[in-house]
Amino acid sequence: MEKKETPKRNFLSYLPYLLIPVILIAAATWYASSGSNKEVPEYYEIIAEFDEGKVESFELNLSTGMLVYTEKGSNTQNRYKVPNVEIFINDIHDTVIEYNRANPDAPIKYNYDKGSENSWLYSILPSLLLMVALGILMVVMFRRMSSTVMSENQKSLSFGKARTKNAKDDKRKVTFKDVAGVEEEKEELSEIVEF
Repeated sequence: MEKKETPKRNFLSYLPYLLIPVILIAAATWYASSGSNKEVPEYYEIIAEFDEGKVESFELNLSTGMLVYTEKGSNTQNRYKVPNVEIFINDIHDTVIEYNRANPDAPIKYNYDKGSENSWLYSILPSLLLMVALGILMVVMFRRMSSTVMSENQKSLSFGKARTKNAKDDKRKVTFKDVAGVEEEKEELSEIVEF
């Protein structure tokens, strides 16, 4: 009976299992850093702009801490994530009130937006979905790899197993007539029978 040779797996067959997580991690890193291309000012710089009266208007989301402000002489809206909303309000509130009393013709316009209570969930939702997708992908990959390894192990474990006789094999008996013409085998069989 001719033994079938199992194909050996080379490095290229494992390449998709290695590349997919690398690509997903690179995409997640790019996604996380894509919003931070602009140079982010320091907290003290933001407070200094309020103290120097450079801010024309601002809006602060109280739940997320996102500050959207416009500087005087500029139409662009700048965004800044305030580390602590309460401390920020304490730092700028008196300054804004004093500035507005001193400059009633050009006051700083401001708005405090309560925001949604679930806004933190929306901010982490993309990261959460990416982590779930990575987890599912890893489970699928590990199952595939383990099934491949298990099938390879089954083949290697079944290599030396003895084969059992079928009932059909008992009906077919070898006699001296079957080996007619082969004298050496006849002599060996007769020696075995005599023994």
